[in-house]
Amino acid sequence: MKTTTTRRSAFLPRSSAVWAVLAVAAWVACAPASSPREAGAAAAEVEAALKRFEEAWEREDLEAAAGVFTPDAVVFDPVPPGKFERAEGIRTWISDSFNSLAQISISLSQLRVHTAGPVAWVTAHFVFEAQQEGKPLRAEGYVSTIWVLQTDGSHKLSVFHASHLPTATGG
Repeated sequence: MKTTTTRRSAFLPRSSAVWAVLAVAAWVACAPASSPREAGAAAAEVEAALKRFEEAWEREDLEAAAGVFTPDAVVFDPVPPGKFERAEGIRTWISDSFNSLAQISISLSQLRVHTAGPVAWVTAHFVFEAQQEGKPLRAEGYVSTIWVLQTDGSHKLSVFHASHLPTATGG
């Protein structure tokens, strides 16, 4: 008789992402409706916050890049270990990235911003280029982010998820 074993560790990251998305969906469903004008203004503010985050990475500004996240944020990155939680874990992810990379350049396209009350989510195609140990590094894929309006009027990242496209192989 053949038995199958489910590895819990392989399921947890996906499960966490699903729970995060479900929690945001429930929050959005309960949020007060905003007018199209308010939604447009919020979308522009979130887009500006995303641009500041991108620029902080390109300047390798640890304080600015880490300051974009909520204290309880989570990052899902395709590079192992892949999951970084809360301010300390996210700060380590950014710091380690800055220590191993130089000349970071990020290009976003196909940007889509959606808002509902105090929550916004953004999807985009990205091209990430840098130098690593003197050699060019290029990653391309899609990023999904969830932003939450703070009491001071700023928008902070609560969930950041990046997925790389498969690299082309010569044939």
